[in-house]
Amino acid sequence: MADRDAGTGVSAEAVAWALRLFIGRDPVDEKEVAWHRQHPSLDTLRTAFAQTWEFEQFYNGAKGLKASYGSPPFMLRPVSDP
Repeated sequence: MADRDAGTGVSAEAVAWALRLFIGRDPVDEKEVAWHRQHPSLDTLRTAFAQTWEFEQFYNGAKGLKASYGSPPFMLRPVSDP
């Protein structure tokens, strides 16, 4: 892993390939790559991607299941009482 620095976790190349394989896209920017490089091992990187909603959508689609839709919690509002 040529781009692995001392004291960092996984390589930038590993992060880019995890995004491609688990999520189906390239990294958005270097910040996203830097964020995921904090994972101490490939196992923790793999687990993190396998738990994303993007991977869940891909996995469910591959199994022929209906897509589940959701909103991030910050977008949810309490029901207003008239």
